[in-house]
Amino acid sequence: MQQAIKTKYLGATNYRGARIKATCAAGQITIPWSYDLGTESNHDSARKSLQLKISREKERKFVGYSCSNDPWMRPMVGGALPNNEGYAFVFVGDWK
Repeated sequence: MQQAIKTKYLGATNYRGARIKATCAAGQITIPWSYDLGTESNHDSARKSLQLKISREKERKFVGYSCSNDPWMRPMVGGALPNNEGYAFVFVGDWK
């Protein structure tokens, strides 16, 4: 099944600093905003973190599963969504 990853900026509150949330049908992850990175790099970092999290969960679930052959670790392309709704990332190539 093809899945896209959507990322969204979550502003700071009185209790938490700014964060980026990455979501897709297979899961989600929230990471802290890195002030050392730009906007696009922060969104890309959240996307990569979610890909790695899903890949590692599969590796633990299936004996002999290898991250190196994992379709979740394929390259993605992405860009900003309209109206400051975050970024969307999609896989490049065929899903196998």
